[in-house]
Amino acid sequence: MAAEPSIWRDQATAWTRLSTQLDGQAAALQGHNQDLSAGWRGGDAAAALDHSRRVVQTWRGRVDTLEQVGRVLAAHADRIATVRGRAIAVAQAAGPTHEIGPDGTVSVTPLAIAGAVLAPWQITTLQQRSEQLAAELTQILAEASRIDAETAHALRAAGTQSPGSGGGKSPAVVVPASSTPPAEVARWWAGLNPAQREQLLSTDPARIGGLDGVPAVYRDRANRIGLSAAHEQVANERDAVLRLPPGETRDTALAAVEEKGRALDAIEHRLTATSGPPAYLLGLDTTGTGRAIVAVGNPDTADNVITYVPGTGARLGGTPGDVMRADAVVEAARAADPAASTAAITWVGYDAPQTIIDLPPDGTDATNPDYAHQAGPGLDRFQDGLRATHEGAPSHNTVLGHSYGSTVVGYSAREQGLAVDDLVFIGSPGVGADTAAELGHDSDHVWSGHIDNDPIQYGISPSELQVGIGLPDPSPGGTGLIHGVNPSDPGFGAQVFGAQDGSLGPDAHSQYWDRDSESLLNLGRIATGNYEQVTR
Repeated sequence: MAAEPSIWRDQATAWTRLSTQLDGQAAALQGHNQDLSAGWRGGDAAAALDHSRRVVQTWRGRVDTLEQVGRVLAAHADRIATVRGRAIAVAQAAGPTHEIGPDGTVSVTPLAIAGAVLAPWQITTLQQRSEQLAAELTQILAEASRIDAETAHALRAAGTQSPGSGGGKSPAVVVPASSTPPAEVARWWAGLNPAQREQLLSTDPARIGGLDGVPAVYRDRANRIGLSAAHEQVANERDAVLRLPPGETRDTALAAVEEKGRALDAIEHRLTATSGPPAYLLGLDTTGTGRAIVAVGNPDTADNVITYVPGTGARLGGTPGDVMRADAVVEAARAADPAASTAAITWVGYDAPQTIIDLPPDGTDATNPDYAHQAGPGLDRFQDGLRATHEGAPSHNTVLGHSYGSTVVGYSAREQGLAVDDLVFIGSPGVGADTAAELGHDSDHVWSGHIDNDPIQYGISPSELQVGIGLPDPSPGGTGLIHGVNPSDPGFGAQVFGAQDGSLGPDAHSQYWDRDSESLLNLGRIATGNYEQVTR
């Protein structure tokens, strides 16, 4: 908390300035060499020029080193500023009832109970709060120590590099293709030295930010670098839309691009928030309807990791709302198991249908299973990446699909296999399977929940759309859904968990995350592996 990131930023500026000055001196000396060679001949001249050229070469090699030191220190300042902000937020959350020691220990302030008559449960609550605050600080301090160690290593690596014959440029590092198995990517990344990692983050952030198998903290840093470019891309897209002739087409396009801009602002705000669990940007793409992958909590260090796949209408513009749902799941998981850490990831990593039903069907609405089929390999690779980069004992991993997102999860599990402990479906229109056994997981770890009054339970099949809308099974829990058997139907074989009654109308389809609701509490219990607490 006493750290001053501005000190490192000033040092970074000084090293960068020194790099520029040395580069200028090298250029000046090279010019003098050319002038000298024009009027001096003989053995002495050749020896002097050879020595002078080697000096130029050495200086230019050191230019790269000085630039690298500046980049490392600037990155260190940003990373320390982030964890410092988190530490300050914990201190503020402690308030007058808790006292934080200089080493991060937390205790109840004597004044909090002095002269007060507290019930045992109130004292227990204060003590539990102490443990929660201490756990958060432990995680923050561990990350700060890791940042210190990585920066020290990067500085040592930069300081011991020798200028090469090509002017000091390090050999280019070949970045694996996006289709490379995440376990191989993780081994490749572990084999890089800190200087090489910093170079890739500064020169190729887009590829590093989207590469499954790269640890979350580095993907986050790379994608944050790409945020400014994303803002610029959206601004350019808006300018292009404004050049269209006035009319409905332009109005629709303008609304879509402005939604992207607001989403980028909201994501950036969540990334820099000092309250709540830290957020990590694991993927970002502004093309088309856009994509984003945002983690609440670090999935590489969390005890539990849940990946939420939203459904119809999922796009960059809707990501901020989906991240709020991830925040809610983390809170529910903490209620289910206060001693464990949980990370919740919003995975908008696929092109989702944007409409529920188009009449006549044109293949672009949510009745088309192709979207789920095409999304499967990406979701599978992302889950493999979470396994490859996790530190310590394996985490308890869950994939949660809502609405058409459950269809995506079902197709991925059936066709690809998912390296997770539990599959969870909520508000599902069907998962592309007739039974839980087809999903490659024990039925004890396949879960489904439907809120009463969720209209998605009144499904319609694609064949019936050809002749008009029909309601094949007008009872909640019926089996005739758009993408197959209702996973909450007893014949499907999944574990059906309890969910509250929803409001009449379409809003019930989105009430699974309502605060303190039965469905949300059960999601937290499943995500932490506390199955005995799940209500039926």
